[in-house]
Amino acid sequence: MPRHKIFISYSKKDREYLDALCVQLASFDAELLVWSDQDISPGASWDQEIRDAMKSADAAVLLVSADFLATKYVVDVEIPFLLEAVTGRGLLFTPLFVRSSNADKKTFKRALHPTTGELGAKITDFQGLNRLDQPLAGLSAAERDKVLSKAAHQLWQWLDERPSPREKRRTTSARTLTVELRPSGRHLDRTYSRPAEGPFRQNSAEIDLDLLQGLRRRGEVVALGEKLFELLFGGEHQWSQVLPDLGRQGTPAALSGIRARILTDHPVLLDLPWPSCHWRGHSLAEQGWTFELVTRAERPANVWLEAPCPALMISGEADQAPLNAAAHWGSFQSVLHRAWDHPVATDFSWASRPKEILDALAKGPRLVYIYSGGRPRRRIRATS
Repeated sequence: MPRHKIFISYSKKDREYLDALCVQLASFDAELLVWSDQDISPGASWDQEIRDAMKSADAAVLLVSADFLATKYVVDVEIPFLLEAVTGRGLLFTPLFVRSSNADKKTFKRALHPTTGELGAKITDFQGLNRLDQPLAGLSAAERDKVLSKAAHQLWQWLDERPSPREKRRTTSARTLTVELRPSGRHLDRTYSRPAEGPFRQNSAEIDLDLLQGLRRRGEVVALGEKLFELLFGGEHQWSQVLPDLGRQGTPAALSGIRARILTDHPVLLDLPWPSCHWRGHSLAEQGWTFELVTRAERPANVWLEAPCPALMISGEADQAPLNAAAHWGSFQSVLHRAWDHPVATDFSWASRPKEILDALAKGPRLVYIYSGGRPRRRIRATS
């Protein structure tokens, strides 16, 4: 059974490049499951099928061209959704430039930059499978085959180095660390906890919020990132006592797949670009770290469930949903996987558009999780 799923986004006018890439990826069909809209069943809701495929994908490949960037559904739905999943659950996001375009000029304002953590990202900010100025259309047939063969192998290699979805579920709890930050004057109290274990260490340090805001205004990304890491974990004598307790060894830059949950109610701390955390010049986001902000009001209470049941998560639409909705989708599934010994994948669903929500509720989910980023506009009452 394939370990990883690849979602391919493309323009209908670039179908020949989709077919050519799929031919090359076929060599890895034991490890990789490739999905495009060509896999939608007749009579199915194409919008829902695409959204479901994006939610379950481990990687997204964008076949970029001018027609691709002019496709409304791609620009308004697919790309924002996928970019959110990059930050929320570590989706591998990579472009393959098939025909000439101005992809380096198009900014997606609600997406987080992969390096700086600031709002605003371009497709070209992400590592591509080829170069923007050397699209496939400008190559000979032999050169094109060579680039596509290399791209398929690169995708397999990138994904092979990542845990499979099942392996992710088994290790999520071990790699999750909640850091509670409580400023008091010029001091910051920190409490570290892990799932199912509670707090295991506390310490404190001085804090200079004016310095952090100054670094941010001046655009000093690395310096700010290193200060953010220090804010979370302190100096070496402090982080060396916290991070190894996650079951890993080595320096912070050598750790991968760490899920850091930052718990605070302080407005300045809530506004900081935590994904830009650096350690000695190394971007932790590039090492697979993810950062989630949680307020005390969002801390979940204990939920008792007698048995696995259909579960639904509801969030806002692409232009209204909180930036880390994908992170909550991943957390929602992870919590249920830990609670249920034998969860059924089809029991989980995520709806964000009005019709999707009504259709999903009509199916009678027994557990509904509503995520509105702390800004609920309507109340939904479910009755049995």
